[in-house]
This record gives sequence, structure tokens and C-alpha cells, in this order.
Amino acid sequence: MTYNFFRYIFLFAAAILMSIQSASAQRPTVSDDRSVDGYWKTERAKFLDAPSVTESLRKILLSPDESVRKSENPSDPETLARDISKLMIEELINEKGLHLETALAAIGASAGFSCQMAIREGLIRTGKIELEKAFVVVETKSGENFYMGGLLNECIVSGKQGQNSVWGYVGGAVQSLEKPLPDIVEIFERTSATVGGDDFGKFDVPDQNQPHNSSEELLWKYWNIVRNFLIFHGQEPMVWPFILGISAQQLITFGDDIIDPTLAGKIVMEAAIPMSKIDPIRVHQASLLD
Repeated sequence: MTYNFFRYIFLFAAAILMSIQSASAQRPTVSDDRSVDGYWKTERAKFLDAPSVTESLRKILLSPDESVRKSENPSDPETLARDISKLMIEELINEKGLHLETALAAIGASAGFSCQMAIREGLIRTGKIELEKAFVVVETKSGENFYMGGLLNECIVSGKQGQNSVWGYVGGAVQSLEKPLPDIVEIFERTSATVGGDDFGKFDVPDQNQPHNSSEELLWKYWNIVRNFLIFHGQEPMVWPFILGISAQQLITFGDDIIDPTLAGKIVMEAAIPMSKIDPIRVHQASLLD
């Protein structure tokens, strides 16, 4: 797969232009009462989302002892990805079965946002790069901030030899099933053109394949348990996107007889790309260290 990175420069310019032109009202922050019975279906999700567990993980991350922060025997990424896929399926399945489009969107949203958080936690917080150099910050007239930039896009779609990306795993799954790739440039263009507007993050898929929730709603609900799961298993921020990319790859392959792989890949990336750019203040427990 090859990618025209010069087009992405155009996309950043388009996004900045939108920050001047957009007059959309501030979208309300997604919120849920996470303590109500039935919010989580599985004991594992309840455990991972528990405030006590979140606080314990925060203390581990803040420990000056590196041996406390790292697992002596970190699990294999494929196994972790499979466990995340399994957790998502168990949480989303109901008496009608699994709505695979929603599962794909949930994993895609988490994968995309994890790219931004990997940069924040793994590079900015550790002093390896300044925020101003890591991101192009776009502020819309509605008062929202969005985060762009080449470093972020490399995590999402890099085609460099030997460099992993979310799209590399997603596109790899589609190609392995001998299906055409979704148009990734078109998804970037539509994301940039809708920054700050009501259509930002909406899925351009047939009505019968629309996920049951928006990407932001799914991110609000699932990010904390996904991130906590990865920290619990000793995974450093810079590998979060790739484990989630593998998880998306697994779901696409798993559901190839349910959803056309090209469409499945498109759903993942239509969640991942917009959610990589949203302000962390809009996400429940975006960071354990803030």
C-alpha cells in the first residue's frame, strides 16, 4: 500500500480553513451514568472501569520504580488484541446477536484515539517532544480544539517500510481476504472538511450498516476499559494503537462472511480517523495522569 502524504498537507490546510469558516454550535459532551446496573454486561468490564482500579493503575504509572510500571511477562500482542475483541463482542452482543458494525466502530474509535494518546503519554509527557511540535491544533469558531499533524497520521496510516500503523493492520486484513481497499484519502478529506461541523465523524455507509452509536459515544464508553486493560497488561502507550489495530484486523477477518471486508475496513477507519483528532477533554478518563 502506498500513500500520498502531500495530499495530507492539503488536508491539514483545509482543516485550518474550516476553523475559520465553521460556525457550528458547541456539541454537548457525551456523558453516561457509568454506575447504573446494566451499564456493563461483563464482570471484566465492570472491573476495568471501577474507580478503584483506575486509581490503582494511576498510582502504578506514577511510581518512580520502573519495575512497578512494567510487567515482567507482558502478554503477546496477538493475545491481547484477541482478548480486547472478545471483551467488545461480549459487551455488545444481545438477544439479537452481535451487531458487528458497532463492534468495528468501537475498536476503530479506540484505535484512532489511542494514536493521539500514545503521542501525549509516550512522547509529550516524557519530554521527548513538545505539544506544539507534535500536533497542529485547530480551534473552530464553536470553541472546539482538534489535533492534526504528520506524526499523528503516521500512527494511523503510515506506509513506511517497517513502520506499523492502524491502517496497515486494517488494510492488511482486507487485502488478505482479496477485497479492494476502502478509499482512505476520501475518509481523510471528509474528516477535514467536516471538522467542527455536525457531520464530523458520521459514517458514510449504507443505512443497514450504520453502527448503533456514534464514534464519540463508543469512545466515551469503551476507552477507559480498553486503555486500562492495556496498562494492566504492562503495555506502553506507543504500542496501544498497534494492538488495537490487530484487534480490528481480527474482527474484520472474523466477520468476513457477515460484512464485506472492504466495508468493514471503511467503518473502522471512519471511526479511527476522526476520533484521533478530538480533544481529550471530550473523552471519559482520557488520561489517568491528568
